Amino acid sequence: MLAANKIHILFISAFLSVFLNSYGQPESYWGVSFNTDASLLSGAVVGGNSGIASIYYNPAGISEIENQQFALNANLFSLEYSNYSNAIGGGNDLSNLAFRVQPRFVSYLYRSKKDTAISIQFAIFNRNISKIDMYNSVDYTTNLIKEGVSENYFGNFDITSDYTDYWGGAGVSYELSPKFSIGASLFFSVKNMTYFKSISILVNPLTDLLPDSIPYYDATWSSYQKLVMYDVRMLGKIGFRYHAGDWSYGLNFSIPSLRLFGNGDVKKIISQANIPGSDIATDDYNYHEVGNYMLAQFKDPFSVSFGAVYVRPSKRSRYYFSAEYFSKINKYKTVDGTKTVSPDDAYPIPTTDFLSYYYAAHAVVNIALGYQIRMTENTEGLFGFRTNFNPRKEIFDDPVSQGGSEFSVVPANQYYITGGTTFKYKKTSFLVGLQLAIGNKRDNIQFVNFYNPVVSDPETGLSIQGERKYDMDYTFIGASLFLGFSIGY
Repeated sequence: MLAANKIHILFISAFLSVFLNSYGQPESYWGVSFNTDASLLSGAVVGGNSGIASIYYNPAGISEIENQQFALNANLFSLEYSNYSNAIGGGNDLSNLAFRVQPRFVSYLYRSKKDTAISIQFAIFNRNISKIDMYNSVDYTTNLIKEGVSENYFGNFDITSDYTDYWGGAGVSYELSPKFSIGASLFFSVKNMTYFKSISILVNPLTDLLPDSIPYYDATWSSYQKLVMYDVRMLGKIGFRYHAGDWSYGLNFSIPSLRLFGNGDVKKIISQANIPGSDIATDDYNYHEVGNYMLAQFKDPFSVSFGAVYVRPSKRSRYYFSAEYFSKINKYKTVDGTKTVSPDDAYPIPTTDFLSYYYAAHAVVNIALGYQIRMTENTEGLFGFRTNFNPRKEIFDDPVSQGGSEFSVVPANQYYITGGTTFKYKKTSFLVGLQLAIGNKRDNIQFVNFYNPVVSDPETGLSIQGERKYDMDYTFIGASLFLGFSIGY
C-alpha cells in the first residue's frame, strides 16, 4: 500500500510541476536589449554597424568601431505587464506588473597602436532578467464533502520567481583587408533563479450552520515547491564580415554553452488529509523531499545568424536585415533530483526523480529589420522590428501517467518595435529610444481550477478541485526606455 501510494503521489506531483514557473526556463532568445544603437535597430546588425554590441551580435564587427572608447549604457527602464485570464478558474485572473531600472552594458574597446588591424573589446552586460510575483485566492460557499452541509471553500495560489543571466567576456577582431574581417568572443554566463510556488485548498463546514449531529471536519490538499539554483557556463562566438560596394554581409556562429559548475536546492511537498473515499486516491498522505547541491543547469543552443546591410547611394539612410537559426535542445534535466555535486556531509539524504525538472526546445528562426537615417550632421534616427518566437517543446503528452517534471512557459510568440535617436558630439555619442513589445497566446491550461470541484478525480489523482481546462489566455505588453552614452578618445 505504501509503495503504491508513493507512486501515486509522484504522478500527482508530476502534473503539478508542469506549471512550476512561467519564467523558470527563459526562452526569449531575442528578448535581449542592450541600451545601444544596435537595440534601436532591433538587433538587425549581424551584417554591420552593431557598434559596441558587436561582441555579442558578431565579433567580426569590433573592427568597425572607429575610436578606442569606453561605453556605459547606464540604465534601461522597463515596464512589463503580464495577464493570465481565468488562471485559477471562476474567471479569476493572475497578473504581474514589473518596473525595473538596471545597468545593461559596460564596454571597453582597445585598439593596438602597433597593429591597427587588431581590435579587442571587453564587456559586461545583463542578458536576461525576469521577475514575477502573482497571487490570488477564492473563498465561497459550497456543498462538497457532506451532503446537505454548507461548507466554506478556500483556495490560495501563490507564485514568485526571480531569474537573472549576467554575461562577461572578451572579443577580438582582425581586419584581413578593408573589405573582410573575422572575429571571435568568449563569454562566461552566470545564471541565477529563485522560485517559490504554493497551492493550498481547505474545505470545512460553516460552524454556525453545522448540525449538532455532525462533528466538525475539514478536508485539505496542498502542494509546495521551492527552488534556488545557479549555473555558471562558458560559450563562444565566431563571426565574419564582408563589405562590397553599398552592401555588407555578416555571418556569426554561436557555440552551445558548456557547463562549468552550478547546483540547486529543491524542496517539494504534496499532501492531503480527510478526503472522503475508500481507495488509494483518497488516502491521507504527506510526501516530501529536500535536496541540496543538486546538479543544475540551463543550456544554451547552437545558433547561426546571417545579416545584410544596404547603404543607399545618397549615404543618408541604411536598411538592415538579420535572421538567426537556433537549433533544438534535446530533453535534459535542468535540475537532476538524483544527483548531488557537493554533498555537505558524508551521509547525504537520498533523493529521487521527484525533485527533477526537465526541459526541451524546438528549432526556431527569428528575423529582424532595421532602418537608419541621418537627420542632421550629428543626429540619426534608428528604427526596427523583430520577432521572438517561443521554442518550448512539450515533453510529456500525459504528465500524470508518464511522471517527471517539466518547466512550462506559456508558449507565446513576442514581437518588438523599436525606435530612437542618437546624438554625436565630437567622439562622444548619446542615445535615447523606446521599445514596445506584445505577446498573446490563447487556450492555455489553467494553473489550478478552484471551481466546480470534485472530491477526487481518479484520472489525475487530484482532490477537492476542478478539472484544469485549456481556457487560460495569456497577454504580455512591455515598454522599455533606452538611455546611454559612449565616450571615445
